[in-house]
Amino acid sequence: IGNSVTVRVTADGTPVSEVSVTAASQTKKTDGSGHCTFDFSSAGKIHIEATKDDTPTTEYDSGSTTITVNKATRALTIEPARDTVEIREESTVRVSDGTGSITNALVKGPSSRKRTDDRGTCSFQLHTTGEVELTATRSDTKDVAYGSASTTVTVEPKQIDLELTAVPDEVEIGEDIEVGVKADGDPVPDVNVRTDGEVEQTNSEGACTFTPSSIGTN
Repeated sequence: IGNSVTVRVTADGTPVSEVSVTAASQTKKTDGSGHCTFDFSSAGKIHIEATKDDTPTTEYDSGSTTITVNKATRALTIEPARDTVEIREESTVRVSDGTGSITNALVKGPSSRKRTDDRGTCSFQLHTTGEVELTATRSDTKDVAYGSASTTVTVEPKQIDLELTAVPDEVEIGEDIEVGVKADGDPVPDVNVRTDGEVEQTNSEGACTFTPSSIGTN
């Protein structure tokens, strides 16, 4: 499929013009060199038959042959919207084949699989850092065989800015100070907070307590 097929009709080795050649519901006439050309849109066995009306001096017997039209072969392409994303950030890819977007292609990531929509796209959340491979495949149709494709996305650790608060912000020696740690307004547990040589870890509410033993700013 996708390649033209040229048929040549001869009689006793001599090209014959004005022969009616029928193949897959198409009928063509041969030219002065005995040729005509067909384009087929479906794969399979194609029966070709040639006929020509008799003339006062010549009778023509029909001739036939069979050819095999193979599936068209198309290579898939998978393109990420961005080559680099943060961990757990949504990553969108598009699958195409050179003629347009491919619907219902299967895209495989390290831990999940998605099908492309009618725009040839699907989205992932990637949960491991480093170079992550995504592979696209598409089941063959009656007339088209698809080759697979892959691409690599770089997944980087998520950058989080920690926000620290101390209540109260001024105390006497021996009084407690509660330190709170948040990120984007949410408490962050298990953060190591260091002050005056002492290290405490925040609890499930993103807080820990210090008792200063010396005068100064910590």
